[in-house]
Amino acid sequence: MKFLSADKSVREIYNMRQQQKNDHNSELTAAKEAGLVEGEKVGLKKGLIEGEKVGLKKGLVEGEKKAKIESARKMLIDGLPVDMVAKYSDLSIEEVDGLK
Repeated sequence: MKFLSADKSVREIYNMRQQQKNDHNSELTAAKEAGLVEGEKVGLKKGLIEGEKVGLKKGLVEGEKKAKIESARKMLIDGLPVDMVAKYSDLSIEEVDGLK
């Protein structure tokens, strides 16, 4: 820097180049941060959609199971044999036995 400071025009060129480098680095940092924010938004949206699909599927499976159990209980109350209840409710004999 001692060499550059001796010539004012060279020092100005050096300072301008340093400022250009700093500006460029700032632009890169800003672009990277904007990309990260956008990536988070996209990832969150995809995650919510996937979570909703999984939750809906799980809810449907649980709902079907509850309906089968309720039907099996009604059949047992009406006096149907366990093996017949299991057959028509798509529950195992063990599951039907557990409802008694």
